[in-house]
Amino acid sequence: MSGEPVAASAVPVINTVTVADLVAALRLGWQDFTLAPLYGLFFASVYVLGGWVMYGALTGAGRLWWTLPAAAGFPILGPFIACGLYEVSRRIERGVPLGWRGVLG
Repeated sequence: MSGEPVAASAVPVINTVTVADLVAALRLGWQDFTLAPLYGLFFASVYVLGGWVMYGALTGAGRLWWTLPAAAGFPILGPFIACGLYEVSRRIERGVPLGWRGVLG
């Protein structure tokens, strides 16, 4: 920290996302799923079962009125589930062997 002003960085370039980009992403995601379907099914089931457990716990405890706020916050779990899917895709792309310990770690 010399006290000197820092030069401003260049204005970032903002890319646009086209339908072709979305189609390509879905195609690559499907390709990863067909190469390692158990991992995709595992992470999807964790998300689905998590929702069922949350709903069952709230209704079973007589807290039905909490179902709507809990459902609104439930998508926050999505990025944590996505991390596992990203790791599977990364390993497939780099040719690293898939294993539950490596993917979940």
